[in-house]
Amino acid sequence: MSGEQLRVAEKNAGAAGLTNVSFQEASAYETKLPRGQFDLVSSRFLMCHLNDPAKALSEMRTLLRPDGILVCEDHDDGGIFSEPQTGAYERLVEISEAVNRSLGL
Repeated sequence: MSGEQLRVAEKNAGAAGLTNVSFQEASAYETKLPRGQFDLVSSRFLMCHLNDPAKALSEMRTLLRPDGILVCEDHDDGGIFSEPQTGAYERLVEISEAVNRSLGL
């Protein structure tokens, strides 16, 4: 969501000694990455923030090699619960529903 997040990721990768990763800021709908070149495309908690997740999935699919793997991990508001119900949980649901409404979901 920000250039600062990318700088933190680059710093963490460097500290871990990872030399075979790179970070780019791009639209999930049009990454401008090379088509059909990736073995794995992965996203985590991305789809829930998009107005058109199907378009983003389509973009991700175009990046994969024919035998590539697409992994998307996201949350489902219907699967969030608390027993016993608490004020904090109720506020989480309220915020989540407001975000969904603002996204037209």
